[in-house]
Amino acid sequence: MIKIEELIHAYIHSHCDFEKEIVLTNYFQADWEADILIIDAEGGSHEIEIKLSKVILKMISKNHT
Repeated sequence: MIKIEELIHAYIHSHCDFEKEIVLTNYFQADWEADILIIDAEGGSHEIEIKLSKVILKMISKNHT
């Protein structure tokens, strides 16, 4: 089964510019939850909260293999 940190890693590496943004992440593996905080060069911030169900994770894992 795919792990929540693998999904977050893939997301930030495809959507974030590490030269212009600070990216902080926090995972809650037991609940399949994650938080992403992105701070840009001007000090603006965006918070993304993700919560996946076991059913969704199984579907992702099945399609990912």
